[in-house]
Amino acid sequence: MGLLKSFFNQCARPEGSLGRAMLCFMNYTHAPLTNWGLKLVNVQDGWTMQDLYKQKSIAKSRLMLQLWA
Repeated sequence: MGLLKSFFNQCARPEGSLGRAMLCFMNYTHAPLTNWGLKLVNVQDGWTMQDLYKQKSIAKSRLMLQLWA
């Protein structure tokens, strides 16, 4: 299997160093959409955030910063 095919196979279930590279790539390429979406959320005092993902994500980190700002 070629390196490029192996890299894009990591989209479904990232594993190992190639999976980490894929997650970094996805965070980078999805950043503009994430930023746009988070601008539409008007966070208010007393809101509770539920974490539905096991992985760390840039979107979750940015939303947490928005909650504590």
